[in-house]
Amino acid sequence: MTSNSGVEADIEVDFEYFGEQRPSDVVGLTRRQIISFRKGVRSNIVFLNHPNAVLKIVNSLEPDELLAQLLVARFGVKVPRVYHAFITGGALFILMEKIVGVPFEDYIRDHPEEEDAMLVALTKPLLKMFSIPVPRSHGQRPDAAGGGYLIHPFFSEFGDAYVEYKSIEDLSRHINKILQLHDRDKYVDFSREPKPEKLMFYYGDIHGGNFIVTPNKEIYVVDFGQTGFLPESFVAFTFFNTAFRTLLAQKISELIDAESQEAQEMARFLKGLPRENVRAMQIASGRIRRTSEDFIAQLHEEL
Repeated sequence: MTSNSGVEADIEVDFEYFGEQRPSDVVGLTRRQIISFRKGVRSNIVFLNHPNAVLKIVNSLEPDELLAQLLVARFGVKVPRVYHAFITGGALFILMEKIVGVPFEDYIRDHPEEEDAMLVALTKPLLKMFSIPVPRSHGQRPDAAGGGYLIHPFFSEFGDAYVEYKSIEDLSRHINKILQLHDRDKYVDFSREPKPEKLMFYYGDIHGGNFIVTPNKEIYVVDFGQTGFLPESFVAFTFFNTAFRTLLAQKISELIDAESQEAQEMARFLKGLPRENVRAMQIASGRIRRTSEDFIAQLHEEL
C-alpha cells in the first residue's frame, strides 16, 4: 500500500492507506501538502480550512491507531471516515472526516438535564467495541490492534507500556514481579477470569473529549490511541480502579446498579467483568508510574 512515485518521489513512506470514499478536493492533496499542515501547530489535531477534513498526527512508527479505527468501524461504531493515512518521519498522519458536533463532556455541561440519557447512549458504542472478537490472525498475544506496543491507562499516565508481551502468562508474570518488590500479599491471576485463555478488545481512554455528539445526538468515537487486546481484567480496571479512572468511566461504572430498562445491557456487562485482580492491578499500576521505564523493562528481561 505504499507509493513513492511522481512528484512525491522524495517523500519516503513506511505505510500508506487510501480510503474508498474521499471528497474530490481531498483526493488531490499530496503527501507533501498534508505534511505541510503541521507547520507551526503543536497540537496533534490540525483543523484545516476545509469543510470535510481534519488531520491527526500521531508520533508512532506503527499504524495501530488507524487500524483500530478501521476495525471498530466494521462493527457498526460511528467513527470518522479515513481518507488518507501514511507514516513518514516517525509520525502517522491520518487525514479523516471532520465530524460536526461538540465533545461529550461539553454537551453534558451545557445540557445537564440530559446527562443520564446521554450516558446510556454512550454505552452503545462502548458495548459494540467491547464485543469485537479477536481476529484469528492476531492470536492471543496482548498488544495493540496492529500488533504494536500496548497503550492502556494501567501502564502509565499516557498509557504507554514499556515492554512487549508474548502471551497472557508473560504479562501476568511481569505484573507479579512488580508487585513482589512492594507487596508480597498481592498478585494477579488472570486464570480466574471467566475466559482465562481469551483476550478482549479494550477501549482504555474513556474521556469526554474522545466522543463527539452531533446536532442529531449521534455519538462518534474519534480517538483510538488506547485500544487493543488484553485480558478482561484490564477492562474492569478501566471502570473500577479508584485511583486512575476518568470521571466519565466512573459515571459509567455507576450504571451497574441502574434500574432503567435502557441501561440494563451495560449493567449486565459491568456485573460480568472480573474484578478480583483490580486491587492488585491498581497497586502495580501505581508502582509502574513511579518507577523508571528502564527498570520496568529490566524486570521483564529477568523473567
